[in-house]
Order: sequence, then C-alpha cells, then structure tokens
Amino acid sequence: MINLSTAAPLRAATVTAAAACALLLPSCSSGAGQPQSQGAEETSTTTSSTPLAGMEPCSTLTEQQKKQLDITEPGEILDIEEQTCTWMSGGNDFDISVYKDKPLEEINFSDVDEKEQTEVSGREALLAKESGACSLAFAVTENSSVSVNSTADTPGDTATACELVQKAAPMVEQNIPES
Repeated sequence: MINLSTAAPLRAATVTAAAACALLLPSCSSGAGQPQSQGAEETSTTTSSTPLAGMEPCSTLTEQQKKQLDITEPGEILDIEEQTCTWMSGGNDFDISVYKDKPLEEINFSDVDEKEQTEVSGREALLAKESGACSLAFAVTENSSVSVNSTADTPGDTATACELVQKAAPMVEQNIPES
C-alpha cells in the first residue's frame, strides 16, 4: 500500500531507495500496510484477466515519452518491489508501479497531507500529495491499477513532483494494451 508518511525521509538516488518505499511505494515497509498474500491460483486468475498481465514496469513508457519526461538513464526494478521501476527525471526521483492484482481502492493514501479523486484519461484515479512528493494512481480494471510517483529534488517542492506525475500518468495510460 502507498504510505506517504510524514515521518519518512525524502529519498535521494539509490542510496535512500529504502526510504522511498516508506514514502511512495506500496507494500515496501514491513508490518501494517502490506498487502495480504494471495494463493497462486487466485493471483494467476486475477492477473490473466487484466491488460497489465504482460506489462513490465520499465516498459510502461516509450523512448519518446522518456525524452519528454527528461529521463536519460534506463529504469531499474527495485529489489524489494518487483512491480516498480524507478528512474531520475530532471533530478527528481520518479517511479511507476504496475499492480496486476491490486485494485485502486487497495492503495492506501491515508497518511498524506492531501488526497483527491480525479481521472487519468477517463479512468478513476487518486492524487496524493505530501511535502515534496506526489503520487497519481489510476484504475486499469476492477482488480488492477498503476501508480506513478515522484519525489522532487528540492525538499518540499510538491508542485514539481505533481507536475511530473500528472504529465507521465496519461502517457503510461495510453500504453496499456486494450483488454
């Protein structure tokens, strides 16, 4: 679950990637907030019915879109969060999580400063803001979702983080295969 805790530090590059989990990435922290494990049969049934079934997190953006977002380095899958690919965009930490079996309603935005319902290309979405960080998660199907997250290079610069996720989320959405 996304836990944008006010106590979590802002992450800086790969050295503090673990802090990013507490700040932006779902189910990275131990204990409360972790998704419950599903049986293999249930997971395969759920994921096979989603357009995200074959989509890998680091392939959610085209090369042209990466250039538009000022991403110059290849993305990296987080060791502790296989459904998440992380990049740098103009000095800002940026990542995309592909949840093949997690509905939008299961992404937890409870610890954020501000949360609002919105849309991404006509899909139901939630925008969550925290000091210097922003997440925009949207539903793909009833049982799957995508989360686009950023932490600004400048501490407390929530506007920059939100500009980036609001620009990137529609790009990711247009790359989702039709179901």
